Amino acid sequence: MGGASSKVGRAAATASRKYPISGRSRTPPSQLGPQDNTQQKASEVKDAAIDLDGRDPAFAASLRTIGPIDHPTPTHSNASTFAATTEDIRRNPALTLLSARSRLAEQAEAEALGVGKKGFPGRTFVDAVTLRRALKLRDEGGVADAEIEKRLGLKRGVVGRLGRKGLVGRA
Repeated sequence: MGGASSKVGRAAATASRKYPISGRSRTPPSQLGPQDNTQQKASEVKDAAIDLDGRDPAFAASLRTIGPIDHPTPTHSNASTFAATTEDIRRNPALTLLSARSRLAEQAEAEALGVGKKGFPGRTFVDAVTLRRALKLRDEGGVADAEIEKRLGLKRGVVGRLGRKGLVGRA
């Protein structure tokens, strides 16, 4: 008896494969690839082949099952021209988040353009290093908020919005 797989293995071992004798292909390179066997070219005139297709009842039935072609309706995708209204933004948390992110990015860019100019009130958007320095001066150094804001070029009230002393610590 024995398993069927052993019989298949035995049959495969006894079968001999035939390999090409020479390394060259018998087909010349000019004939490799897809072949264009059609001699017909597109024309503006209805010929006999087109007329026969029009009279073929099986072809006509298959066209009827497909039905008429409808124009696709536009979808709401990233590439569409969909414009969210303010009501849509208020109801959708994702749109609210994206709107806030866009607004903050515009404010940060406007602030970055004003740094160093005369009359600039100070920065409100700070990096982690500046934030750490401000907290260290306030919590460990005992420096007043107004003095920290003056030293680091921050807008008045920024250090006060960081919370009470000792609220933020090292992780």
